[in-house]
Amino acid sequence: MNNPIFFDSSNSINLFGLQSNFDFLTKLYENKNLPKVLMLTGEKGSGKSTLINHFLFSIFDSSNYNRKEFCLSESSYLLKQLKGNIFSNIIYIKEFNIIKYYKSRFTRN
Repeated sequence: MNNPIFFDSSNSINLFGLQSNFDFLTKLYENKNLPKVLMLTGEKGSGKSTLINHFLFSIFDSSNYNRKEFCLSESSYLLKQLKGNIFSNIIYIKEFNIIKYYKSRFTRN
């Protein structure tokens, strides 16, 4: 099933409804308390990828990110890289099946 373009995190230049989460991550990062690993959970289309994209844009392309409006400029080089699947500092894992990992790790034959 294809999600509408509204839920496509690579096309979302505005952050809706997750501003407090963004501020929380930003404060952790600025205070050098951001953990090495984050795990976000939630329904598909709830904004997890969009939140992380905006957080990364604010770090790696801060001159093109408006922190007051929680939006990214369309001229952002990082946005162009995201749309072209070319990342210099970011690795995206599009699919991760935890069930297969769990089965392969903990079951005996």
